[in-house]
This record gives sequence, structure tokens and C-alpha cells, in this order.
Amino acid sequence: MKIKITIIAYTLCIMVFLYIIEQILHAPYLIKTLIKLPLFLLLPMALYKYDFKIKWSMRLHKSDIPLITLWSLLVFIVIMVTFYLIRPLIGIDDIISDISGRMAVSRNEIIFVGIYTIVVNAFIEELFFRGFIFQGLIKAGWHRLAYVFSSLVFALYHISNFRTWFDMWVMALALLGLFIGGLIFAYFVNRTKSFLASWMIHMSADIAIVWIGLQIFKII
Repeated sequence: MKIKITIIAYTLCIMVFLYIIEQILHAPYLIKTLIKLPLFLLLPMALYKYDFKIKWSMRLHKSDIPLITLWSLLVFIVIMVTFYLIRPLIGIDDIISDISGRMAVSRNEIIFVGIYTIVVNAFIEELFFRGFIFQGLIKAGWHRLAYVFSSLVFALYHISNFRTWFDMWVMALALLGLFIGGLIFAYFVNRTKSFLASWMIHMSADIAIVWIGLQIFKII
């Protein structure tokens, strides 16, 4: 019970804090990133080592690679197809304005931010949402809660990124997609006992999103 309360309380506090930083204080992307890194890594890693005693693994069995590769491609395709289907409902100019203004990311910096998002940010989010939250709740014996809570907060966490980009229906679709994505990531972590599995699929999703971003800014 102590582990469960610690995970849920810490997670909710972090979600609210990061939302305030981004949507109320309008902190630039770099500042938010520097704030998020210790919050997502330092305390969770300390709890891993001294309390939860969760073992880290970045290894995959060869038999798991084809399925993970297939799901990575599937996730990429679904995101790309969905974007082109709902593109008329998306305010592209609002997205460009928000990224350039509030997030303080220039057109010339988009590629570097994209690379960071795909490789580093995806890894950090996997350690936090599928490691600290999901595996922590699994270890505490709350299997169903682990899937639902980790996926739900993963989806809600992203509201601070795109709250002003979409209308209500597109926002709901985005949150549903993120929730399902969180379930998929959690499933593969539990199935393979490796963060590499969910990280690979997460990177595939981010590649699609960054590709869309580069198209929006007319870089490709």
C-alpha cells in the first residue's frame, strides 16, 4: 500500500506541476525539459534502488524482435494516416504559433528538438511511466491499476503540450490514442521484461510525430 500511495501521489503532483510550468507560466521548451529531467529520473531511480528494488533490463529475446518491429511500423502508420485524415480539423497555424512562441523553438531548432524527442525524451518517459509507475504498481500487486493508471497519466501528461492546438473532438481522439499507446507500451514491457521493447515502439511513434512537425514547418 505504501508503494501504491507513493507512486500515485508523486505522479499526480508532477503532472500538476508540469502543467503549471508549461501552460500557466509558459516556460520555454528548454526550461521545461531541464525541470522535467530530475523529476522523471532522480527520485524514481532512488526509489527503484532503495525501496522498489525493480531490476532494469534493456535486453530482448530474438523471438520478440519481429513482433516489436511489426508493432513499431503499425504505430507509425496509424499516426501518419490519422494525421492526414483529420488534418482539415487541425489548426496548423495555431501549432506553428505555439511552438515558435510559447515553446520558444525556432524553425532552425526543430530538427534538433525532434532528435532529442525521439531518442532521449522517449527513453525518459518510458523509465517514468512504464518503469516508476507501471512496474512499481505491478510490484505492489496492483496489476490492473498499473495498466490503467500509467496509461491514463501518460495521456493526460501530454495535454500540457497541445492544449491549444486542437478542438474538443480532436483533443479527445489524441488522448484516446495516447491512452491506447500507453497500454501497448506497458503490455510489451510486461511481456518482454525489457524497457527496450516499449522504447522502440515509443520512438517509432515519435518519429511519426516529428515527421509531421517537419512537414508542418515545411522543412521536408
